[in-house]
Amino acid sequence: DELKESVQSASFAQKDPLVVYKLEAYNLFETLIMDINLEVTSYLSQGTLVFSDGTTLEQVREQRSNYSKTQTNRSREQEDNSRRRAAEAVSTPQQKQQPIRKEVKIGRNDPCPCGSGKKYKQCHGKGLSA
Repeated sequence: DELKESVQSASFAQKDPLVVYKLEAYNLFETLIMDINLEVTSYLSQGTLVFSDGTTLEQVREQRSNYSKTQTNRSREQEDNSRRRAAEAVSTPQQKQQPIRKEVKIGRNDPCPCGSGKKYKQCHGKGLSA
């Protein structure tokens, strides 16, 4: 009803009612979506996850944190070495490999291989250049 009234009042202000209707409807839709998102996220943030064995998410996180802090010296050295190798591989530029040609490349100004005596660019290479 509010949308209908605002569109009717816009026609008195020499505005296109269809454009006003679309803008007002879009704004109302955006407000509705924002309200739904706010309501859903607030509901989900208040809930807790319980797994099938009865443990909660907080208990699982505590168990994981206890094991994640323990590392052996050997695994740290291996991790550092692998990081160093990866950094070196990224920093060294790789050379492009040139294609291997079986035939000799004919230059533009070389004599044409057909034996006409003309330059390649004037004979058989004429259609190749742009």
